[in-house]
Amino acid sequence: MKKNLSDYFVALTVVACSLVLLGALLFALSGWGGKKGGRSYEVDFPDVTGIRVHSQVRYAGAPAGSVAGIRLLSPEERAAAPEEQRGNAVRVTVQLADSVPPIARDTRVSLSSNTLLSEKFVAFSAGSATAPQLARGTVLQGAGATSLDAVI
Repeated sequence: MKKNLSDYFVALTVVACSLVLLGALLFALSGWGGKKGGRSYEVDFPDVTGIRVHSQVRYAGAPAGSVAGIRLLSPEERAAAPEEQRGNAVRVTVQLADSVPPIARDTRVSLSSNTLLSEKFVAFSAGSATAPQLARGTVLQGAGATSLDAVI
């Protein structure tokens, strides 16, 4: 069987396209977001169903950052927490952009979504402008989202 130059061209094109697609997939899965920076905060939640690393964080409804990490609290950490916070099971680390104003002490953090079918995000309320700012390393208390199953 005689091989044409076009056969080699098609084979090389398929291989090159496969390598480009593989590289794009690895880039997307690596979580590389380009510019890092900003401030990070930790928030304790009783349940973070629907939240994952790289989920969006919003401040007063505007995009403000992303979830940088999620980890389960150890039994020792849960037992050492104040009585009203012992129901927390997960600590979420969020990375906020430099453009986000300082976080006030009365800021509320919750899990939310735009619709029943949309992805969930971590929502920071704006808090009051006159409230004192949170100190570095302060762990915020988050409110879990109410699910449709819990309502039913």
